[in-house]
This record gives sequence, C-alpha cells and structure tokens, in this order.
Amino acid sequence: MSRKVLFCVGILLIISPILHVEGELTYKVKLIDGSTVYVSNETGFLQVTGISPAERHIIWRDSKGLYVVPKGINLSRFDIQLFNVEYLLKEGYYNMPFIPVIVVFSSLNQSALESSLEGENLGKITAKYTIIPAVAAVIYTNSTERAFQKLSNVNGRIWLDRKVHAYLNVSVPLIGAPSIWNLGYNGSGIKIAILDTGIDTSHPDFHFPNGTSKVKVNVNFGSDGTTDDLNGHGTHVASIAAGTGAASNGKFTGVAPGAILWNVKVLNKAGEGLTSWVISGIQYAALGPDNRSKTGDEADILSLSLGSFDNTDGDDPLSLAVDNAVMAGAVVVVSAGNEGTGYHTVGTPGCSKMAITVGASDKSDILAGFSSWGPSADLRIKPDVLAPGVSIIAARASKGSIQPIPENSYYAQLSGTSMAAPHVSGVVALIKQAHPNWDPLTIKNALISTGRDLKYNVYQQGGGRVNAAASVLTKLIPVNASISLGLINGTRKFNLTFLNTGDKDISISLRPSLFDILGRNFTNSVSLNSTILRVPAGKNSSISVFIDPTGLPESYYSGVIWTNYSIKGSYLHAIFSFSLVHEPVVLFTGSYVENGVIKLNLTAIGPDILNRTEYAVDDTSSVKEDMLYLGLKAEDVQLSLDGKKYSDGIHTVYVRAVDKNGKAGPWTKVYFSTRTLYARYNLISLIFSRKNYHASDLAKALPLITMISRWDPAKQDYFSYIPGFSGPEDDFLIEIGSGYFVYLSSSGKLVEVIEP
Repeated sequence: MSRKVLFCVGILLIISPILHVEGELTYKVKLIDGSTVYVSNETGFLQVTGISPAERHIIWRDSKGLYVVPKGINLSRFDIQLFNVEYLLKEGYYNMPFIPVIVVFSSLNQSALESSLEGENLGKITAKYTIIPAVAAVIYTNSTERAFQKLSNVNGRIWLDRKVHAYLNVSVPLIGAPSIWNLGYNGSGIKIAILDTGIDTSHPDFHFPNGTSKVKVNVNFGSDGTTDDLNGHGTHVASIAAGTGAASNGKFTGVAPGAILWNVKVLNKAGEGLTSWVISGIQYAALGPDNRSKTGDEADILSLSLGSFDNTDGDDPLSLAVDNAVMAGAVVVVSAGNEGTGYHTVGTPGCSKMAITVGASDKSDILAGFSSWGPSADLRIKPDVLAPGVSIIAARASKGSIQPIPENSYYAQLSGTSMAAPHVSGVVALIKQAHPNWDPLTIKNALISTGRDLKYNVYQQGGGRVNAAASVLTKLIPVNASISLGLINGTRKFNLTFLNTGDKDISISLRPSLFDILGRNFTNSVSLNSTILRVPAGKNSSISVFIDPTGLPESYYSGVIWTNYSIKGSYLHAIFSFSLVHEPVVLFTGSYVENGVIKLNLTAIGPDILNRTEYAVDDTSSVKEDMLYLGLKAEDVQLSLDGKKYSDGIHTVYVRAVDKNGKAGPWTKVYFSTRTLYARYNLISLIFSRKNYHASDLAKALPLITMISRWDPAKQDYFSYIPGFSGPEDDFLIEIGSGYFVYLSSSGKLVEVIEP
C-alpha cells in the first residue's frame, strides 16, 4: 500500500490556463516540472489564480495542503509534496533559487545523475549517502524544465527534501527508572545520539560527577554553523534522556544519567531542518566517523524528537534511513508527532517499520490530546509505546529562546511527543546496560510487551505507557510483540512466540481481547489453540491465534493477547491489529471547524483499488463524485463544507467509496449542525455505523460523539470538546430521550439536539 493522504472530496478541478491578475497577497511558486503556479491569499483562503505554461493541471485540496499536479505526472516516481503549493509556500520553498530534492535509487546510478545535473548546470549534488541508496541535490529554479526531464529518466524516486520540525507542543519516577538505578543500571557506557537543535554543553547537567563532559561528540549538519543549541529544544531533550540533575540537586535527573551523549545537530535555531540534514545525522550516528557499522565508533541509540506530517507506509527516505540504521545495529527512538487527535496522524519517521515510535501521555497516565495516532499508511500499528510528554521540566539552553521556570533558571517546562521520545531513549540505555546482548528488535519487543495499559486502543497507545522497571527485569519476551495484519477478508491465523531469557521454566495463561475503534467488544471473534503455555528456560514456545471475521462490521480493529505474567505493575502482552472491509466503505474519523469551513476527516478503504468517492448533503438524489488518483486500497480524504451555505439546523452528509470495478459501498452518514448560537454556528460530529444507535442505548450512543466545536463570544474564537481526554472535554451529558441531547455541564446550556 502506498503512503499518502492525498485527496479532498469536493475540491477537485481539472483546469486549462487561467488568466492571472496580480494582487497584494499573491505568490509565484515554481514547480519541479517547470510550471509556475500563481496563488492568492487575498480572501484568507489560498486559491490558484494562474498557471504557466498553458497546460492542463489537476488541482485538489486535502488537510495537508493545496496541490497543483500536471496531468499525466507519474506520482509513483515524483513525491506529491513537490506539487503541494500550500506547503511550498508555508515552508518558504517558493522564494528559494533552487528546489531541494532527495533521489532514492532503485539501482545505483548516482554518477550519471551528478554528471547530467552539474555538467549542464541544472543543479548540484549536495550529499551522498551510504545509509540508503540516495543523494541529496538542488535543482536550480531557472532550469527546472530541463532538469525534470533528466529526473524522469532516473531509475528511482524523487522526493522533496522536506523540512522537519522539532515536535514541541513527576515523569522519571513515573516510568520506574529509579528502581533500576538502585540495581546499578544508570546507562553507564551507553552512547545516546541526540539528533536535534544541538546541546548546551556548558549546562551543569551534562557533566559527570568528576567534572568531565557527558557530551563526547559534537557535529553539525544544519545551517547554523555551530553545534551550540541556539533554540533550546535539543538541550531539553538531551537532559530528559541522560541529564544528571546537577543543577537541581538531582530533582530533574534524566532517565539514564550515566549515559554518554552525542550532540548531532540536524535542526537550526528555528527548530527546523531539511530531511537531507537528518539523514546525514542518522548516517553519522549509526555508522560512526569511519562510515562502517559495528566497528565500535558508532552510537548505540539514536533519539529523534522531530519529523514531518506525512503519514507514510515507511517508504520515504527518512524512514528508510532509520530502518537501515536499525539493521546496522542501532536502536532508533522517534517521536510520533503532535498532530492528534485523529487516525493516520503519525508522521515520518514515526512510520518507520523498525523505529520505536513514541506517543505522549501525561503524569496522570492520560493520553495527551496532541499525541498523534496510527496506523501508518499501510495499516501498521503506530505508535509502539507511550511515555510522559506533558509539562516536562528539563535542562534549558543558555543561548536558546525557551523561557525558564520561575524557581530555577537552569530549567524549562515543555510539552510534546518530543519530550516523550527521550524518556524511551533513556530506558533503552538502561536495558542495553543490563542486557548488552539484546538486539534492537528484542529491546523493542520488551518495551511494547511490558507497557502499562492505559485503556486506549493500539493505534493510540501501542503497547501502553513505557515501564522501565518491567522492560529491564522481564524474563519473558514475545518475539513478535506487535503484529499488524493489514486488510483481511477471511479467517486469519498467526503464531505468537515467547522467549524465556531466564534460567527457570515459566508457565503462563493467556487470553485474547478485541475491540474496534468505536470501542465495541468483539473478543468472541478471536481464539487461541491453547490458553496455557510453558516456556522452557532459554528457549521459545508458541501459541496460535485465530481470527474469524464473520459478522464483524467494517472498521479498524485493536487486539491484545494478555498473559498472567506480571512484572512491576505490568502484565506481559502482545498487540495485534487488522482492518476489515467486505466492500468499499468510508470511515468517519474526526472533524473540526476552520475559518467557517466544516472539515470532515474520513478514511476510504476497500478490498480492491479505490476509484473515487461520492458525496451528497441531505439528499442522495444529487450526488457529486471525485476521483482518487493513487491506486490505493485505503486513502484518507477530507470533505470541506462552507457552513454559511447551509440553512439553520441539522444536516446529513452522505459519503461512500467506489472501487475500480464500479462497485459502490454503503452510504456513511455524518451529521453536522449550523444552528446559530451567539451569531455563529456549532459543529457536532457523530460516527454512525450501519446500524444507527438510539440515545436510549446510552452505552452505545456516548462513544459515537467525536467532537463538539462551539463559538466563544468572549474570545471571538472556536473551542472544541473531545470526549475521552482530561479537562473540559469530559463535561458531557447525553440525556435519554427522543434524540441525542448534548450538554456542556460547565455552562449548563443546551448545545444541540441531534435527532437521526
């Protein structure tokens, strides 16, 4: 399955040349094929006002941007973000004298590309990689048309060299690290490479008790010209992983205070960088200065609290570099991203197949509202685990822009999955010190299988919140702790194998559980060939797991195989997932209001290649259709509706998917409200499966509400309530009656009544 969320229902146009009229808020964007796109933001909504030369283009919009794609372009060869004019504007590519790209080769022909680009002055190679078969290059904007012809002949794929950003939006004792310190494991001798904005090496927390620096390597691949941290993000992250807490008398000690740090700077003082910089940093950290694996000069752990928004299938250059770093022997820990709440929001390199991808929870073990959810574009479970990432106090860089906490100027408080990932990097250092022979996959399986269950599905929490003590002390580890089955269309079987690393036999009992993403229990559809398993000392034993999808509704499914093996507050387990579709179907995954536009996030999924989606509002006699261009079995789509165009009241949106054979699935119904309150309208989004549940069945009705947006007249802005998270989001009451009566208990006022 391919990797991209591409399409916005209802915004597709195929246009011929457009006359362009200059305005105050107009921009010119040069595309890789030589086209020039003129866009205007004069109305507050980005619009294409002209394209040159005079050729037909396909234009569409999704939640990630506005795309202008030359008709006939091969999107399996050229990255779609090369044609995302909104992204190119937002990230500043449009005013560069060149277009930065990464070329990943199917067969090595780097020299031929270098010769053609530089020999004809079309561009130049800026970096050559051994960690992946790729080069970074820049294409001069005055030569894009000729360079495009050269690139079209490359046996490989051309990617935009995307910008990555730092994922910034009582933690160490919470995950059980101090109990492992008491056993003599503090990460001593383990090398953690922090790929970030740099590290303030003068900070007291980055010195061992004997006064020597913990930071043994300083290298810069970014644009600042220094390894110093001019932002503050990298310093904060580094101290979470391995700070000594010296400036706080130990109060803010990192997870692995004995570990060695590598300062691998790949982000600039603005907290951003190019993908090519990060790949260079990964290559250096994973292979060492000699550019060869497993020679002793490489880092043990790579910690990346950064990424881009793309939900991929792991085929992007950054994810491939991470995978190859793991195959070279490094453990790579990455942030999931801060794009939650919603499915398919984990970014890259969080979608890497081999990385340990980390979402964020708070100190009360509640999933952070900003933490990105899985699955990946090819339906793999992500994130792998959660870790504390809300209001984390850690070291502050003296030259950075982050404000200190009032009680100690050496420290700052930040939130984000950026803060969650280094917690896990520190835990990995403890594991590696305690178990030097464990390989990266064994460490990953130990973390997933011993995570503390926070009662979320696997696409939200993976194996649960990381439990440092359990992951170090466990003697029993699933060899395959996370199993993603993808799309299934019949009975499936998989084997679950357990490894006993101890010197005594271990006997366990097992039980399955299975829920869909609406929280409905379908455990009866899973069975085991045995509920008792004996694992001999030093050996493996397996059970078989059977899934019978007969009668299951179309959905994403979250499963766990639980054991009675208990270690430090966690029960050992393995997680699995699958998606089920009998026919093309559209799943409603979330919604929001932006600038008066109601945006409904949907996932179209089918057993066969999808061709298009169809939608209608209130009346299915007038149906609009839009094409899907990537040839996928699953695509995220977004339907945008101008609320001002609809009458006051409740409206029904009908959406369905159609496959390449013309087979149409059932209508998915989504309800929205334009009832005027405070001279504005509200949005109430509900998920309805094939069977429309009535509010009299409260247990089934409550999970159907995904979000309410309401106008705040005091702040002149919208605010949202999302069920299932701490704070005002929980102030819901659904009263039994003729419809869905939704109240906000904080105001006591009726917000809306839904009568399906």
